[in-house]
Amino acid sequence: MLLVPIVLAVALYGAVIHTTRHQFLRSQATAELRHHASLVEAAIGGAVERGQVELLKHRIERLAQADHILGIAAFDERGGPILVTDPIAGEAAELAALARRALATGSEIEEEQALGDGPALVRTVTFSQRGLSVVAVVVRELRYLDAFASSSNRGLALAGAALLAATALIAAFASRATVGRPAGAIVAGVERVARGELGVTVPEAGAEELRRLARAFNAMTASLAEARARLEQEQAARAAVER
Repeated sequence: MLLVPIVLAVALYGAVIHTTRHQFLRSQATAELRHHASLVEAAIGGAVERGQVELLKHRIERLAQADHILGIAAFDERGGPILVTDPIAGEAAELAALARRALATGSEIEEEQALGDGPALVRTVTFSQRGLSVVAVVVRELRYLDAFASSSNRGLALAGAALLAATALIAAFASRATVGRPAGAIVAGVERVARGELGVTVPEAGAEELRRLARAFNAMTASLAEARARLEQEQAARAAVER
């Protein structure tokens, strides 16, 4: 009965913290992706203005080395690839379609997609200058969110198990001290009285109900002992009269 509410509380806490943690990390990933997209826009802007394609490729490759960035792809206004970094080369067709959609709508696109081995967050960056349009697609991995959540859930499960084990041990020792030993002493006293030992007393310890039971038991044995003593006195007096 003591462990059930603890299990429910730990489970509810785990569910709530899992949801809030995932939302927080997801919003943090979105904010970091937008900041990185701003860096990409600033980096490719000058290269596009000067028509320096090689400089554009070099800057994209350097920016793609940031933490949690799977890769960056750059496409021209027809969706043709200018550069696609190696980790996302297999997703070039899907990213090109996203770039064409960004050009068609005239706005930046940010969405979550399943790329490669897991989920990823993608955002487009469009830059147009002197009739030349370049769409860069920044891809940020989200797999670490699941890994972090799994690690945190394991830690919470271990902490919950340790809490349950500690509670069970404390409850076992406490119940033994307040119920088990006092009840055992009363049972042993009853057995001795049943064998005719009326001078038995038991310690008045443990829970309140057991202390009351022990006091009643001691009063009963004292009363029985007094009754036996009176009976023995009466028998001795009668025997003396008969003699």
